[in-house]
Amino acid sequence: TLNGQTVKMMQVCATNAMLEIIRHVTFRPSLIFLMDSASKNRSKDVRHACVKYLAQIMGSWPAKGIEPVLPSMENCLIKVLTDPSQPVRSEAKTNFYSKFIVAFPSNKSSVLNRLQDRRLRKSLEQLQITSSTSADTTDTSSVASSQASSAPLSSITTDRHNSI
Repeated sequence: TLNGQTVKMMQVCATNAMLEIIRHVTFRPSLIFLMDSASKNRSKDVRHACVKYLAQIMGSWPAKGIEPVLPSMENCLIKVLTDPSQPVRSEAKTNFYSKFIVAFPSNKSSVLNRLQDRRLRKSLEQLQITSSTSADTTDTSSVASSQASSAPLSSITTDRHNSI
């Protein structure tokens, strides 16, 4: 329906706007809320969005800004890696975890040792090997995807200014 499409479009625009804001604004109190929502909210869509935001934080904020909440961040990561929703688990694995181990390499063994699921641990170890051998590729694709996701937002803003 038209109404459903409008809601989805607004959701995508809001998510892209939040991802762009997160890249440029470090506001540590938001971390507690995002971690809590990512691991405890009843809505899988909210948990998924929060994991996206946390991955963006891991990839764009300085590690020094995250260190005060690192134990909570690690607990959240473990929780979302075992989330009941497959899209949340996938986002946690491919983006949140991979950026977490780049930002805090000394914490990756702690995360892996705390996971109960051996298949998940083995999968993350493989991801770990892949990310460490192609760290330059990962960093470049992360920047490229950030630029791609902000491109439509930039063009909308530019068009709006041009039309005035």
